[in-house]
Amino acid sequence: MRQNLNYVFGHGVLLIALSVKKAPEDYAPMPEGSEAHWEVVERILFLYAKLNPGQGYVQGMNEIIGPIYYSFACNPDSEWRGHAEADCFFCFTNLMGEIRDFFIKSLDEAECGINGMMCKLGEQLKSRDSAVWFRLHDQELYPQYYSFR
Repeated sequence: MRQNLNYVFGHGVLLIALSVKKAPEDYAPMPEGSEAHWEVVERILFLYAKLNPGQGYVQGMNEIIGPIYYSFACNPDSEWRGHAEADCFFCFTNLMGEIRDFFIKSLDEAECGINGMMCKLGEQLKSRDSAVWFRLHDQELYPQYYSFR
C-alpha cells in the first residue's frame, strides 16, 4: 500500500512538474563569484536609501529601477554590460532627483506630491482621450492603479 501511495504521489508530482515549463537555467547553480540581477538591484536601492536617509527606500522604487537596470544589464556589448550596476545607479539617482517628491509621504497630499500628480494625469487623460478615461472610470481603474508604470 505504501509503495502505491509513493507511486501515485510521485506520479502526481511528475505530472505537475511536466505541465509547468521551466527554463533549465531557472534552478541551475550560478557560477562562483557571480550575482543574480535581483542582488544588484537590491544593492543599488540599499545604497540609495543610505545616501538619502531623509527619504530612504519607498515601495515603488523597484518599479522605477527595474527597467533601467534591465536596459543596461542586457546590453549586447559585454564591456558596457559590465558597467550596468554603476550606470544604473547614476541614472536612477538622477531620475530620483527629478521625481523625489513622489516618494515623500508628507507630500502625498500636496499639489507636487503623488496624489496631485495622479489627479493631473487623470484630468489630462480625460481631456485628451475621454473614451479611454470613461472606460477606465467605469471599470473603477483609477490612476493609482496604472500611473506609476
